[in-house]
Amino acid sequence: MVRVGRWLVCILLAVVALVATQAVGWWQPSLTPTLVSQLSPLPAGPGLCPPNLSPAKSWPAYHPPEEVAPAHPSNYGLRHRLDVWGQPAEYPPLIVLHETAGSADGAIAMFQKDHTGRDDRQVSYHVLIRRDGTVVWVVPPELRAYGAAPSAFRGQAVKTNPKGVFSVNNFAYHISFESPVDGYYRPPDVPQPTPTPSASPKATTATPTPAPTPVNPLVHSGYTDAQYQSLAWVIAKTCVPWERITTHKAVDTSGSRADPRSFDWQKFRRYLHQYPRRREIFFGFNNE
Repeated sequence: MVRVGRWLVCILLAVVALVATQAVGWWQPSLTPTLVSQLSPLPAGPGLCPPNLSPAKSWPAYHPPEEVAPAHPSNYGLRHRLDVWGQPAEYPPLIVLHETAGSADGAIAMFQKDHTGRDDRQVSYHVLIRRDGTVVWVVPPELRAYGAAPSAFRGQAVKTNPKGVFSVNNFAYHISFESPVDGYYRPPDVPQPTPTPSASPKATTATPTPAPTPVNPLVHSGYTDAQYQSLAWVIAKTCVPWERITTHKAVDTSGSRADPRSFDWQKFRRYLHQYPRRREIFFGFNNE
């Protein structure tokens, strides 16, 4: 009888312990989804990138002029770990190249304008490169610039706003060239310059003003060597591989974007390969 009582006590203690562990749940596996950043082989923080990204061994002496022109907070946002449905929203970092289709100062003025409540007007890049090679820092890399929507890269896109669209913005770093004057966008409905009389009092006929270049041409005179060198200088501070450097035209899913027009990939690659890659700009999760 005593032995049976002891067994009953042991069974009762085991049941109590099982109930307690179920209540606390310490033994159960976490339901938190595994994120891409947790699987990344790259260490967090500054340092050298994998050696296969560049054949260069020493950093060139080139250093472009730099400016800081912060965008208005309404024109950028946070990078999200989860999408609108609560699923992991992380992809490996991506670099998207653009052009302004106007002056650099005009683009900066647009980025610095308050567009609160105007989702259709909210726009920005992380970096803008002037014609003389000046690097303008616009949005901090850890934040999300509104540079390409709607968009996708090889099927990769994220939707973080129920009213928004799928785009690459959540994992992209947007860099734009200032366009040459012959690449400025002129909407078709904008009145074109009209002939103006000559300032000379002896003139008897009007001197016509040269017609503007074609409206939003698909090509233009191209970008300066200083712009390509500064672009390489910026991208060399990331560990983004060549195959994840793309253009706005390539990721755009609306079919309306063609930038950067007249981009010389061979020239850019020659400049980029002059730099050993090192992680100084972090714009993915886990400081990638």
